[in-house]
Parts: sequence; C-alpha cells; structure tokens
Amino acid sequence: MHRFWLKRWNIISNIEAIGTARVVVLWNPSTVHVELIDSSPQAIHISIRSLSPHHTFASTFIYGFNTIIARKSFWDSLKS
Repeated sequence: MHRFWLKRWNIISNIEAIGTARVVVLWNPSTVHVELIDSSPQAIHISIRSLSPHHTFASTFIYGFNTIIARKSFWDSLKS
C-alpha cells in the first residue's frame, strides 16, 4: 500500500524489535511530524506533532500476542 498509493507518506514499524512488522504506522509528513519513542514486539510508542496548529501528543499502537503468557512481557513493560 505504501509503495503504490501513499508514496509521499512516511512509515514506521516495529520490524527492528521482532524481525517482522506486526505494527505499521503511516502518516502524511505535510500535516504531522512523528518521532519514535520506543518500539517492542507488541507496540510502537510515538510522539506526534501537528504542523498547524502546533499540538503535540503521544500515541501507542498495540499488537497483542494471542496468548496471555505471550502478552505478559508487554503488560510488565507498560507498568514500568
């Protein structure tokens, strides 16, 4: 999709954290600036700043593993 329809949009994923991209975020760089805060196998934490007006907020996109045991490390990281 990025290659064909959203060529001018930026992309970030958690591929470095797990080897496969389970979480992918795309954005239009003419409207917002996005910075990676942290990435894990189950989430991406980013800072988003709108270019007009200049509002900044944090967002987390989550991919929860299928089992409770596999999700435990994610919940432990959120607590810390």
